[in-house]
Amino acid sequence: MALIEKTCIIEVVEEAAKLFPESIAFVEHSSGRSFTYSQLLELAERLANVLKKVIIYPDAIVVGSETPLVAILTERSLVSVVSILAILKARAAYVPVDPSFPDDRQEHIFSHSKCQLAIIDQANGHRLEGVKGVVPRVILMNNQ
Repeated sequence: MALIEKTCIIEVVEEAAKLFPESIAFVEHSSGRSFTYSQLLELAERLANVLKKVIIYPDAIVVGSETPLVAILTERSLVSVVSILAILKARAAYVPVDPSFPDDRQEHIFSHSKCQLAIIDQANGHRLEGVKGVVPRVILMNNQ
């Protein structure tokens, strides 16, 4: 099946990992580190497994059912890409929260979206306490 026929980005990455496992999928500008499709998929699968254990969600997503929401408060980096892929693989939806937003705007997004979980990178770890008051569970990601 052609990559373009896939319906979700995680399916495209999974197919690319099968077809081009050693091809570069992502280069992190800040560090210059590069990651292959197989490495990117492995990282996403590991985080997705954690998310599946942390988030309670229905076995099948049915129209009208609530899809779990996961907030992502990260700089644009490998952490954000892996987080998005993992959330989709765990059959949840993500709510991007821009780190440049003022604290009150971020709190508004967290409280009104009713996210069950937030993923935060080290650069935004100082916001952890404010997020914990609104979101039931938080995962602090290491940029390594």
